[in-house]
Amino acid sequence: MILISILSHFFSDFFVSFLRPLGPYFVEKFSIDSRTFTMSLSSITFFSSLLQVFFGILADNVRSRNIYLSIVLFINIAFISMIGVAPTFFVISLFAFIAYLSNSAYHPLGASLAGHYGKGHHIAFFSFAGSLGSAFGPIFISWYAEKYNLKFLNIFGIAIAIFVAILALNLKILKLEKKPSVKISFSIFKGLFPIFLFVALRSFYMNVAHMYMPLYVNFLGGSLILGGSILTLGTISGTFSSFLGVFLRKKFGNISVNVISVIGMFFTSLAFLMTTNTIILSITYILMDVFSFLSMSSNVVEAQHSASKNKAFASSLVMGTAWSFGSAMNFIFSSLFGNNVPFVMKSLWLMAIFIGISIPFQIKVKREFSQ
Repeated sequence: MILISILSHFFSDFFVSFLRPLGPYFVEKFSIDSRTFTMSLSSITFFSSLLQVFFGILADNVRSRNIYLSIVLFINIAFISMIGVAPTFFVISLFAFIAYLSNSAYHPLGASLAGHYGKGHHIAFFSFAGSLGSAFGPIFISWYAEKYNLKFLNIFGIAIAIFVAILALNLKILKLEKKPSVKISFSIFKGLFPIFLFVALRSFYMNVAHMYMPLYVNFLGGSLILGGSILTLGTISGTFSSFLGVFLRKKFGNISVNVISVIGMFFTSLAFLMTTNTIILSITYILMDVFSFLSMSSNVVEAQHSASKNKAFASSLVMGTAWSFGSAMNFIFSSLFGNNVPFVMKSLWLMAIFIGISIPFQIKVKREFSQ
């Protein structure tokens, strides 16, 4: 059960991570501007992730978990791999929406399976696998696009989709006892809202950084592969810091992890805007990802701990729904400033300040519940 949650998370996020580094490729191939690309991807992420809370409630009560898992994984991977044969950017957006919707349907159940035994390091491994997939996806697809122009990507993707779906279908996760439905009360929302707010704001920051960084590198004269490589190195580094965050939470508490995360994001963002040197820019961006990811798994564990009877719902709220609000903020931001890529990237330090302002809400609610 833990194995399939980890393996499926890797492949799910590996394929979903294809779109962001391909921004410069789509801009050139379909003669669109950067604002069109970023607004399209932000709106797709928003609407698909917003429904994750529904999928979280569904995942807490679904009986045939292996069938459910197989279907959503196959759709997710297969439709992303079809972008290579899409004739227009509109069709790519349609394929992406279907894939992202399936990805949202997958995550609550995947996180619930990983956290079934209530062990934080299982969630850490689950997040680690997804982050690792997200890390290798950009460099792979950047290299593939430059070398093969996305030809035969659909054959490769569908083959992987069939393999993962069959694996999920045959694992004995049906034996999990079905728990009686637990009503979602206002108190659960109240307890999770400060975490939700923090993750939503951090998601806005990460959405902007990950989506615009390849465009910014291209603006500075760098190649598609360079942008994808920096994105990959940042995400790989983030996978380890996310894992570290879980252990820091256990020792010092989730709020301390969030404080460290925000302080690091603020100072690395400031350092990022002060240089155009490729090496220094790459290092500062990687450190931005290190501090961004530090609080990722920690907040999921905290949410599941706060709503232990509704783990899939808690996971969906602080992963999918919070990410959807982050994407919505990015959509609005991109609609205003999307064509001014340097300005967008140099606004990240200000976003970090707003993330930090949300932390006192966590302290207040935590005190209320402890009393």
